[in-house]
Amino acid sequence: MSEQTTITAANGVPFIVKVLFPGDKYGRNDGLITKSHKVEFYDARYEPPRGQFVCRYYLRTLCKGNRPYGLDLNAGEPDWTVDKQTMGLVFDWLGEVALDRWIKQPDTTYQPEEVSA
Repeated sequence: MSEQTTITAANGVPFIVKVLFPGDKYGRNDGLITKSHKVEFYDARYEPPRGQFVCRYYLRTLCKGNRPYGLDLNAGEPDWTVDKQTMGLVFDWLGEVALDRWIKQPDTTYQPEEVSA
């Protein structure tokens, strides 16, 4: 089952951050089922209750490198950036809700996922 939290970046934009675990539904109308751990960002100013979808990352990709770091979620929209300090809060939260499950249920594939019927 997915977990989510709301953060507010330094620029004042609130984001819903959602972590997906293998077996969770996601995508348009929840028409896909994930085989790997993913993190989604939504602009909470739009389309309640979930918000406007901004982007999705594999958890493994998001956690690579030196943390925390600022993250430009979409280069075409200046509001969709998360500063370094706020990303630090995101990583702390991911550690609380996802790390244990990630270790117990490691990703088995990075293959493109098929639409479920």
